[in-house]
Amino acid sequence: MVEDERFLLGLELNPTFQSVSDFAFSRSAFRFKSSIMLKYKDPDDPKALEWVLGVNFRPDYDFLVLPIVGFNYRMTEKIMVNLVSDSPNISYALTEKTKLIAEFDYTMDEFEQTSSDKPNKGSILSIQDFAAGLGVKHEFNEHLKASVGAGGVFTRIIKFQDGVGKVVPENGPYISAKVSAKF
Repeated sequence: MVEDERFLLGLELNPTFQSVSDFAFSRSAFRFKSSIMLKYKDPDDPKALEWVLGVNFRPDYDFLVLPIVGFNYRMTEKIMVNLVSDSPNISYALTEKTKLIAEFDYTMDEFEQTSSDKPNKGSILSIQDFAAGLGVKHEFNEHLKASVGAGGVFTRIIKFQDGVGKVVPENGPYISAKVSAKF
């Protein structure tokens, strides 16, 4: 087997239940998104661009395949540009464990109406938006991380794909708080 430090192959598997009903889990609300990507970076240059190319497969979605194309870049020891992730951001390291984050986020998701007492049972609710804001992320140890952020949500669209209804909410603020644990 040949190893090459310049390349990294990544695979993400994301099984989820996505339903708009009251805690009902139907088989058709199950989604299994997955991504495969190839990353390339010169291991001898810590400031080199990390190029990423791949695809995100979303069975049973309106957009079945989404491209993953872009780069991540460590500008300095303190500034990191992370453009290829579920939550793209630019971070500035205040300390070794605390970072100031300019964050960007997008949503392109679908949920199925599975309640039998609703007239639009089986309809797919599509949600799209874009958000941008500032936050702080802290790594307590290798297992526990937390972040808080605030900003705005823009270009929101909520619609049923079969034409039952569509809503375009006004732009608005958001506040987020996240804690993640890995074991």
